[in-house]
Amino acid sequence: MPSWVWEFFKKVPDGQSECRICKKTISNKSSTGALINHLMRVHGKNRPSPNDQSTSSDATDSTTENMDIDDHSRQSPKKMENYFEKISEKITNMIYQDQLPISFVNGKGFQDLMNFLVPKYKIPCRSTITKRLHLTYSQQKLKLKADLDKALQVTLSTDGWTSRSQDHYIAVNAHYITEKWEPRTINLSTQVITERETSDNILHRLKETSEEWGIDKKVTAIVTDNARNIVLAVQNSNVAENTGLTCSAHTLQLAIKEGLSIQSIKEVCDKSQKIVSHFHHSHLANNELKRRQEMLGLPELKLIQNCVTRWNSTYFMLESMVKNRNAVTTVLGDRQVTQLRIAKKLELSEEDWGLIQQLVPLLRPLHLATEVFCNTKNPVSVVRPVIISLIEKHLNGSDNDVVEEEEDDDDEYALHSCLTEFRNRVSNELIKRFKIFTDDISITDPRQVASALDPRYKDLQMERPEDRQLIRSRVQELLEMNTEVTSNTSIHGNSSDQAQESALDILFKKPRNSYTDPKNQYASFLSEPEVDHNTDLYEWWHHREKKFPAVARLAKKYLTIPATSAAAERVFSSAGNTVTAKRNCLLPENVNMLVFLFQNKNL
Repeated sequence: MPSWVWEFFKKVPDGQSECRICKKTISNKSSTGALINHLMRVHGKNRPSPNDQSTSSDATDSTTENMDIDDHSRQSPKKMENYFEKISEKITNMIYQDQLPISFVNGKGFQDLMNFLVPKYKIPCRSTITKRLHLTYSQQKLKLKADLDKALQVTLSTDGWTSRSQDHYIAVNAHYITEKWEPRTINLSTQVITERETSDNILHRLKETSEEWGIDKKVTAIVTDNARNIVLAVQNSNVAENTGLTCSAHTLQLAIKEGLSIQSIKEVCDKSQKIVSHFHHSHLANNELKRRQEMLGLPELKLIQNCVTRWNSTYFMLESMVKNRNAVTTVLGDRQVTQLRIAKKLELSEEDWGLIQQLVPLLRPLHLATEVFCNTKNPVSVVRPVIISLIEKHLNGSDNDVVEEEEDDDDEYALHSCLTEFRNRVSNELIKRFKIFTDDISITDPRQVASALDPRYKDLQMERPEDRQLIRSRVQELLEMNTEVTSNTSIHGNSSDQAQESALDILFKKPRNSYTDPKNQYASFLSEPEVDHNTDLYEWWHHREKKFPAVARLAKKYLTIPATSAAAERVFSSAGNTVTAKRNCLLPENVNMLVFLFQNKNL
């Protein structure tokens, strides 16, 4: 039987042995005494007693996963088989985690590496890896389906995408809150649509996916972007309890776009785009910009290019222009770097720079609102408070911004008129698109209900006084409806309310409705102080679920709704990396499998 020291040492050339723990090399030409002394003195390892055999066995098993090349000859066939299986498992995981082509295993470089590291290991072919990926997909799907089965309610988010090979896909994500009040998002599917992308065909896919995952009876809402076909599909469906919820971040961007379409603003944005493009394409100008930044004591900041598909990229571009103004104007004014002909085309007037500098602080809160909406910790309950705050506190202007028409400075008046028009346009778009302060607003808007159940916004201070009572009345209606459903499903005595009635409650004949009545619970919930907007609302509810069980159940239903469909859009970022130029011939089912495994790899 090999000495126990070989669990901690491996043999290296010239009669030496290397410690697996500290990598120190020790001579052991005659015996293992020096190795034992090292283990006892340096690492506190002693010879195991007979009672420690199981521990020794565990240590041996753990080293099986990390065997060295020289160890192979000393391992039993069974251990080698387990070790090789671990390697195959790691290769399979690497394929989807690093978004590699399945054919990666056929690459000469990879095969040379594996033959060098583990000469006796038989590298699996593409077909074998594909089978392994499908097995991993099935196992992960079963695991996540079991998790979804425990969810009280689920919200879906969806988006569309076209691949390099012009295949049209629709992604569907599920959002829910776990028993421990942890918000969770999983990718359900990324399915190809072979037929036309009509609302009926999209609706069919949504129904198919929800039925496949067994959640078709508990979908609270479906959040989509503003594409007409997807919006119509959801509005005409009976898949979700609530319809008409579009991505708040995308809707906000449409309002911002309306403000940026003002002619003078559009012109200055176009000029800025040309300047940024010049520095991106001219190696000489870009190097000189860096040199000027250093000379002026400015941080080395790149000019950011505007991109129509990137939210807030106009803000980032204009902000980078303001921060680099001195360096940019110096480079454009240097005739050894920038030709006069080019400089004239890129020239910005003082009025242009003034408009840019005024636009940046106006765009910043709109950018921050987008970030808040896209934060997975912020459900739909945050949307109306933020939008109303934007309208009232950031787009309302101030007395200092008003310039009387009689003033002599026409340029200054034009600037302020432009900024006022921007505020008004964006504000009006937000009011229209989010139905803020309008008489036709539906009191069943899930955004309002969610806000009323969020401990950060439950006082509804942002809503009009006449709307607050309507929203609270709607919450009470939903509580009663929810309680009836709960009672019907718990008729055999398994309801949480029945479980809460103790022996002492019965003996003292404590009225059950004194606290378990949903109206009383909601009143107690409202009497709690409203918490800071930076508070983790899920943690807050986790600690108070037992205190307000009926309200918590309703909150868990509405706080599953995300503010945006950004999670579905992020799927296509990974899908784009999956369907690359090297593997644009992937079968649609393999695209679905690989995207699913990548998106859910941390769950």
